[in-house]
Amino acid sequence: MRLLKKIGLYFIGNLASKILSAILIPIYAFYVSSSDLGIFDYSQTLMQIIVPIVYFSIWEAILKYVISADSDSSRKEIINTALTISLISTLLLVAVTYVLYIMHVISDCSYVFMMMLFNAFNIVLQYISRSMGENVTYVIAGIAAVVVNFIGVVILVVLLKQGAHGLFISYTLGQAASCIIMFCRCKLFKGFAFSVKPQIVRMLLLFSLPMAANAISGWLIQGVGRVVINSNLGDSANGLYSYASKLGNLVTVVVGVVSMALMEELYIRMNDDDINEYFNKICNQIWIVILGIYAFVIPLIGLYYLFTAKTEYAGTLQYVSPCILVACISAFSTNVGGAFQIKDLTKYIFLTTLAGGLVTTVVAIAAVSWLGIWGVILAQLLGALTLLSIRCIVAHRLMNFSLDIKRSCFMLLLICLDSFMLLKISSFWGLSAFAVLNTLVLAVMYRRQIKEIIMKRLSSV
Repeated sequence: MRLLKKIGLYFIGNLASKILSAILIPIYAFYVSSSDLGIFDYSQTLMQIIVPIVYFSIWEAILKYVISADSDSSRKEIINTALTISLISTLLLVAVTYVLYIMHVISDCSYVFMMMLFNAFNIVLQYISRSMGENVTYVIAGIAAVVVNFIGVVILVVLLKQGAHGLFISYTLGQAASCIIMFCRCKLFKGFAFSVKPQIVRMLLLFSLPMAANAISGWLIQGVGRVVINSNLGDSANGLYSYASKLGNLVTVVVGVVSMALMEELYIRMNDDDINEYFNKICNQIWIVILGIYAFVIPLIGLYYLFTAKTEYAGTLQYVSPCILVACISAFSTNVGGAFQIKDLTKYIFLTTLAGGLVTTVVAIAAVSWLGIWGVILAQLLGALTLLSIRCIVAHRLMNFSLDIKRSCFMLLLICLDSFMLLKISSFWGLSAFAVLNTLVLAVMYRRQIKEIIMKRLSSV
């Protein structure tokens, strides 16, 4: 019940933010050139690798040790130490950003620095909020970030035609708004003091450094493809790929919500006798839900692309379904990786992600010259499958985890059929009929789960 409440709260907050994020996608289609979108996306790709390294992924240690702390004074000391480490790390961020600028890796030094700075502190404060039980604050801040970002895009990109600069400023303002809300509502300004106690610093870094290394490996799966595309095919091609990927990332909102709630619950229940059975059951339920959502949205994506048929992004329809598959597999791998965090074996998270990242990197570099964007998508799919496969094997040894192969294969066959139909049907009425038929098929397949949800809802009235 506690897990369901957390999932519900996070889902409400993430749903609200994702709805606004979804509204931004057609704005990109009509008001942002593929080149500008490619520049912005490339900078965010660099941010995804630089921020975890520079800030040592300290947020991972915050969640673990603040939740498990045995007193308020211990929690405050851990939070102050983590914030002190983050402030010191900002000096390193200044140096890294300047080096990237003089090496001509980035062209807008100040825009990129401010974006990375507020992104880093937003993540730190998010984990502090969650670890303190301020889940409502976390949700409010997340919604505020997207609302401010959305308003900024409307004003700066749609009305003032600022292109990539408008995207940078809007995103940074959203992250800054989120930071202010969390810092104030969690009352961190009252008890904050610089703290660098060696034993606490050592404890935090020993846990978080493998997670920072894992971020590097994870970036190889999700981010290296964008770098390869940008280097070989240019900003415009990267913008097209980014647009298709954004639609895929929206589908994984449920996965991200459940992952957050699941990790908190696992830390609380990590000493229970039935933790293995609980982990096995929840992870398989999450995976089947992911595949069901994936299958459900495929015809809806086709209807959306009718709306953007006259934009330069129309041809990206062919990339969307495989991009969703990559996002789903990668997101679910995070849930399976929870087994390593429970057992304090974060090095396995790094090693498994590194394996997937190396596969992605090698295949992407080899295939982009003759397959273009498809070569990178193929590389990411192989890398994500490598990651999930190895994690499932190791999780089986650690916690007796077993993936439901039979149902997984059946759902993936349905998804392949849906993806094929998506590319063959191009009329509104055809796609509408496809959507209705697909929904009915899924309703029959998931009838037991739907019935359980309805009965629980009725019994609570």
